[in-house]
Amino acid sequence: MANNRLEGTINLTWEQQEKVDKCEQSYMIGRLVNNRFPTNVDSNGNIQIFVDPLCDDPSIIVETGIVYDTRSDYVGFDYLQNASVLPLTYSVDSYDTEEKEIEIEEHLRNKLIVFHPQYNKSRQNGKWFKNFIITSLAPDNIDEYFKFIVVPRTQMEVAKFEEKLKKGEYFELDGYDGEVYESPDVLICGQYAYHLDKKSAVENKELLNYNQNLQTRWKCVNYDHIVKTDLSTLDNYKTSIIRGSDNICFVEATLYSEIIKNELPVPFEEEKKNAYIKVAQEKAALLKGNENTDARLPAENDKNDESSADTTKTNKEIEDSEEILFIDALQQLTLDNGLQYKKNDLINFHISVKTNPLTILAGMSGTGKSRLAMNYAKMLDLSEDNGTLLFMPISPSYTEPSDVLGYLNSMNGLYVPSESGLVQFLLHAQDNLDQMHMVIFDEMNLSQ
Repeated sequence: MANNRLEGTINLTWEQQEKVDKCEQSYMIGRLVNNRFPTNVDSNGNIQIFVDPLCDDPSIIVETGIVYDTRSDYVGFDYLQNASVLPLTYSVDSYDTEEKEIEIEEHLRNKLIVFHPQYNKSRQNGKWFKNFIITSLAPDNIDEYFKFIVVPRTQMEVAKFEEKLKKGEYFELDGYDGEVYESPDVLICGQYAYHLDKKSAVENKELLNYNQNLQTRWKCVNYDHIVKTDLSTLDNYKTSIIRGSDNICFVEATLYSEIIKNELPVPFEEEKKNAYIKVAQEKAALLKGNENTDARLPAENDKNDESSADTTKTNKEIEDSEEILFIDALQQLTLDNGLQYKKNDLINFHISVKTNPLTILAGMSGTGKSRLAMNYAKMLDLSEDNGTLLFMPISPSYTEPSDVLGYLNSMNGLYVPSESGLVQFLLHAQDNLDQMHMVIFDEMNLSQ
């Protein structure tokens, strides 16, 4: 039987035990052991499964001292596993243990096993054991001797995430607890990885710090030293990154090293947006200068109706050129943020917003309607910070106008605005007529 026993009968303090219990929500990755029998039938007829971990144990487990051999296997029991990770025809209650053992071994062989580690202390002898609960399976395309690094992943929009990094604001990494894991050296958002430059890494500077009260909330502490890497430019990134959960992934060690050493960083979203705008402005200024030159020369010699018409036409061409540059920049911004809208769709959307006070985006969930609107607002330099953008999630509880706008309290004659913030936003727009304002009603179909 594999040696899954932990160190002796060490007793933990209440605080240590609480941290160890948190590990049950963490994620690890491994595969069936291959140097001996990967399964076993215990005295109760249950199938034991032995997994060789391909990543480090949670740091808190090492710190408590209950682990004496981090290379030891984890053992799981078939009756504790979710049916979704077992073979389709597998029956835990079957008395044919030999058939069960063969079936489950064939099912898990050549697969990467993502699991929640479990650390249990025997009531009989007080010894600790390393157990696991499988959460998902993935194809095993990794060399036998490779290992993985646990890397947190956020599902925030790239631009919004980078803004939080820059401002040093806290953001949630559900499943990546600061008391379980060490401060990460790499963080993934969308198709990008964020890490410190080589000098900062050598100096052992930290990328993130966690909140002492809410250990799954993190903030950036060295923004000026962050390098942004486009994962799609690295070889085998699709097969070398395994998803553990929405917020946890496992990066194969060789790819992880490539990310850390990357010398071809890509610009942040704010830098790209400013670059788009600068190029558009420069091209527009160049076109404007050419137009002024072309329009002035005929006017000095022949001030007739025809030259006036030519000037008007040239001005129109300038406006069209600026608008084309805007659409091109919008398309590039959406592509950089993972959206795949055709240019004609963006033009139709732009025209609708220009010519109507209300534009409705319809389509299946997950097609990027809200993100498209947010990208458009970003191109216009609208944001909630300066009061020119209001992102308003619509609730099914909205049944009357008062839910959105507020109501008049007849008892005291005072107007009570809705918590939606729409009234305050409209007042801001009224007081700032020189600024464009946009409201995004998200999932507006939910309201009756």
